[in-house]
Amino acid sequence: MLQDVKDGIIDCIVVKDLSRFAREYIDAGRYIERMFPAMGIRFIAINDAYDSADTQAQGNEIIIPFKNLINDAYCRDISIKIRSHLETKRQNGEFVGNYCVYGYKKSEIDHNVIVPDEYAGHVVQDIFRWIKNGMSLDAISDKLNVLGILSPMAYKLSNGENYKTAFQKKDELLWTPVAVRRIATNIIYTGTLVQGKFTTPNHKVKTKILKPQEKWAVCHNNHEALVSLRTFQIVQRLLSVDMRMAPGKDSIYLLSGIAVCADCGALMTRKVSTVNGKKYVYYMCSNNKKNKKCSSHRIKEADLESRVFDTLRDMTAILLDADEVIKEAGNSANFRIDQKKTKERISAKEKEITKYNQMLVSLYEDYRDGIVDKSDFAIIKESFEVKRAEAEKAIDRLQKEAENIAAGIERDTEWLEEHRKWKTMPSLTRNVVVSLIQSVKVYEGGDIEIVLDCDDEYRKIVARAGELERQHDAERLVV
Repeated sequence: MLQDVKDGIIDCIVVKDLSRFAREYIDAGRYIERMFPAMGIRFIAINDAYDSADTQAQGNEIIIPFKNLINDAYCRDISIKIRSHLETKRQNGEFVGNYCVYGYKKSEIDHNVIVPDEYAGHVVQDIFRWIKNGMSLDAISDKLNVLGILSPMAYKLSNGENYKTAFQKKDELLWTPVAVRRIATNIIYTGTLVQGKFTTPNHKVKTKILKPQEKWAVCHNNHEALVSLRTFQIVQRLLSVDMRMAPGKDSIYLLSGIAVCADCGALMTRKVSTVNGKKYVYYMCSNNKKNKKCSSHRIKEADLESRVFDTLRDMTAILLDADEVIKEAGNSANFRIDQKKTKERISAKEKEITKYNQMLVSLYEDYRDGIVDKSDFAIIKESFEVKRAEAEKAIDRLQKEAENIAAGIERDTEWLEEHRKWKTMPSLTRNVVVSLIQSVKVYEGGDIEIVLDCDDEYRKIVARAGELERQHDAERLVV
């Protein structure tokens, strides 16, 4: 319309009312009071009884700016209400986006709830599984394309969704390593819904601004997970280390990104040397290779993998034996009695705190009614508060004691099950390595140290089992 005005095709604009023309009062005033008169355009707003050609109605020149301001304020008010409503829905874990992430779809019963998409959900699970098994992002994207699996963009379009994204760079909608990484790093697949990352300054400015992370709407266990949190964490760790493929293969070396120099912390580099037609494969410190700032820490690949296999098997045996000790202690009558006693003591102290709170309220009422004078009120009040504080400290001590007791039975069952499953495996695989091991430290001379993925949990379980065995031995001596 404005182009037709500039071309001289239009000389009169008629609108139902001013709000139908514009709600931004600055632009509305600029057009109505300056641009249209300068261009000889007649402007009519029927419901507001405004006609720019009526020079007698001078009062309109004063009223029109106020009406435009009111229309603008109405938009601002609506914007605030909508933002508040959407934020409430986000905090309640309701999905408010237009399109679901690949792997999920909106529930047919409630569009604010997302549920797994059978086709795309299985693809997402395969991607996480392949990464754990040692496939690189390039290999995964190539495999998905060879299998004819639709990329996220192509899948949405095949479902009739009018979806557009800034990530699309080519006309052909194929899988790329970037698309695979985007899926592998999205925490939504663990059942955690994160919304409200971006906002705009106000309803007039559409520029997106990243909000501080503490202001994001995060809801854990919000929907059905496609992968476990532990699997997600393992994949994030793998994506942060060396993910290069072996030449001519689609999988990563067994200890790539896992073997590190025990002295300088640099990754161990896999090298292949050929002497008299015979190949020798070994690992060496990457810093030694680059700048000789560290010794070589050279170790044959076969020796390293064999030592990792044997050491991990020994650590698994120790862990499972310790877990059995803890499990037996957790099933014992004395263990359950200790738990029950601690809970009863905490409950008694909580009742004591409630009693002192009631007495303080009663004391204040007596002081207000003049039954107790000011000096007595201060003395008695201080006495009650001291006793209440002592009870609160006692609860803190009892809760720590309860945590120590619970530590005897609370264990990361998923991690332990992985160790149980691996116990019967005949050889080392990439999946086992990345699932159980955080790093393998290689010392000069060939010694190694394995840091398990849940190393703190491992040490806690072994230490707790040792404590329980010592307690049991002491009780047996007393008897």
